[in-house]
Amino acid sequence: MKKILVAGAGHGGLVAAGCLARAGYNVEVVEKLGREELGYDWTDIFELSSFDFAGIPRPPESEYTLKEQMTFINPSRTVFLNPRKPANHFEYKMERKDIYKHLLRFAEDGGAILRFGINIDGPLVENGKVSGIRTSAGDMRCGLVIDACGLDSPVRSNLPEGYHILKKFAEGQRFYTYRAFFARKPGDVKYKYKIYFYHNGEAGISWAATEEKYIDILIGRFTPVTQDIMDRALEDLREDNPLMTRERIRGGYGAMISVRKPLPLFVGNGYAAVGDSAGMTIPIIGSGIANSIIAGKILADTVAKNGDFSINNLWNYQKAYLDARGAGHAGLDAMKELLSGVRAKDMDFMMERRIITEKDLGRAGAGGEIRMPLSDILGRAIRGLKNFPVLMKVARAAGRSKKLTAAALAAPRTYDADAVSAWMDVYSRI
Repeated sequence: MKKILVAGAGHGGLVAAGCLARAGYNVEVVEKLGREELGYDWTDIFELSSFDFAGIPRPPESEYTLKEQMTFINPSRTVFLNPRKPANHFEYKMERKDIYKHLLRFAEDGGAILRFGINIDGPLVENGKVSGIRTSAGDMRCGLVIDACGLDSPVRSNLPEGYHILKKFAEGQRFYTYRAFFARKPGDVKYKYKIYFYHNGEAGISWAATEEKYIDILIGRFTPVTQDIMDRALEDLREDNPLMTRERIRGGYGAMISVRKPLPLFVGNGYAAVGDSAGMTIPIIGSGIANSIIAGKILADTVAKNGDFSINNLWNYQKAYLDARGAGHAGLDAMKELLSGVRAKDMDFMMERRIITEKDLGRAGAGGEIRMPLSDILGRAIRGLKNFPVLMKVARAAGRSKKLTAAALAAPRTYDADAVSAWMDVYSRI
């Protein structure tokens, strides 16, 4: 059966839809929201080169700008780190709604059918195998379901047990955010894009990005952002950023972001997850648009090569994604656990004593591995002697990071049920 259903109009799902429709498949995208509702009312950061990888025309230059230099600030605000990204790593800002318009056009121009306003209830399962999706418009059958429904996908959450795919993301793998743009007063600022670690002593971050006409605010925590947390954070940000007014221009609501390593398994017979449904973000920052676009292209190429919707073939997509992006980002899960699991005073110590450095933050922000050669470890050990337990946490996180990257790269080259099961056990335990 040549029909493919994309459940949810996620970024990666739209890319896969456009590519597969161009390859001759009958592709339908089913989305619960209306077309104009897609995309949050704010900007997003992503690698424009992901469009090139997927063969998607770049948006007009008027729609995006280069992202500003970030400044990372410790809880006590005694350290201001300005990391440089690795060479040739460029990130751009673009309105999320404009990103969606571009990807929707790519899918439709390729021949994919887009259907909006249809709720997805779960997978359609027949004889233990996914054969479509259950929706508010009735059951829809197909040969392959591409799951682009996001972190709490109703498709992934209701897969048959025999698929051995993780159904729910745990706490600590979800990041709760509030985002709003506030009008700004005239004036200059020293640091345009400030990232506050453990803002107000709470596990998470906040940021204040000063733009030409507004100040972009994010409040992010590993527990839900309550009204009290939001109010206190906004007041503190106004005090530290005196150009920020109380006039909210847009935004003013929240979103939940996936912050975890890629799922141990995100393919099965007649099923493949992409984007947040598969845990395809950079765990330390939650960015995932570029990953999703790249994964959508890899998935489409895998399917189009031989038209095989079995796990034996779809595993090639998972392996290729891990090799291209997922393995490096898996390693950052360890650093995310470190930064979310210490105390505010420990974060102060790590930044003041340069246990966490500008180079570390630059690599992590670009989705790269945090490397600690022997000479670097010795230097950090000397600087960290006054707080040996924290130093050991950093050393363990660095070691776990390397193990996670190596484990992801060691995924079996071809699908064998026993070999993949054994690999999943190792990858999941680290």
